[in-house]
Amino acid sequence: MENIVVEFNQSGERHVIQEVETIGDMKNRIKEECKIEVNEQILQYQEYLMLDNDKKIASLLDIKSHKKMTLHIKKAHQTEVQVDIICKGPYEGNVEELTIPAFCGQTVLTLKQQINKKLGFGPFRQTLTTCRKVMNDTDFLRDYIVTDRPTFIVTIAKEGIPKNFVFIESKNKQDCFPLAKEDTIYTLEHRYREKHKLAPDYNFVLTWQGQMLSGPKTLRDYTNKDNAVIEFSEVNSIT
Repeated sequence: MENIVVEFNQSGERHVIQEVETIGDMKNRIKEECKIEVNEQILQYQEYLMLDNDKKIASLLDIKSHKKMTLHIKKAHQTEVQVDIICKGPYEGNVEELTIPAFCGQTVLTLKQQINKKLGFGPFRQTLTTCRKVMNDTDFLRDYIVTDRPTFIVTIAKEGIPKNFVFIESKNKQDCFPLAKEDTIYTLEHRYREKHKLAPDYNFVLTWQGQMLSGPKTLRDYTNKDNAVIEFSEVNSIT
C-alpha cells in the first residue's frame, strides 16, 4: 500500500491519497474524496500515462522516492484542438511533421484516417503513441490528451509484398498501383497524385462500376477481386 500525492494539473492543488494498491484503487479514491468521476480522470506518473487500472503502484519505477502523480481532467468531447503529428518511417531517417485539427471526442481511428488522407499511409500501417502509450483505435482522443496542444507520434510499418494490383484507367491509358486490400481510397488517391505530380488543389474522383469511391473506405469494402480496374474521372480543378 502506498501514499501518493496527487497534483491537479489545472489548479496546482495537492491532495494526499492514502493506502492504495492499484491505479484503479487510486481513481476510485479520488472519486470518493474529490468528487471526480473515474472515467473523467487521466493520471500521469512522470512521463507515463497510467491507463491500466490493474497496474500495481508499488511496481512503478522510482515510486519509493517519487510519490507524486498529476491528475488531468479529460477535455469535453466537442473541444477542438490542434494535434501536432510526428510521422516516423517507414524508412530510417524518414520523419515528417504536420498539424491536424481534431475534436477531443473523435476516435483514434478517425485521426488515423486524417493522417492517411494527408500522407497516404493507411490506418493499418500506423501505430499512434503518446507519453509512451500505444493508442487504441476505438478510444477517444480525450482519453490521451493532457495538454492544450497535444503531440502524437505515428510510426509507419514497412509495406509488405502487395497481393493486389489496382489499375486506374483514364483517357484509354492505365496506371497500375500495387496495394493491399486493407489500403484505402485515400492511399490510392495519394499514389495517383504523386505519380502524376498533381497540385494539391487539383480535384478528381475515382469511380468503380459507376460507384464513386470514398476516401476512408478500403479496397476490400468495394471488391474482393484482385486486379480491379478503377475508372478515373476528372473534375474541374479548384482555382
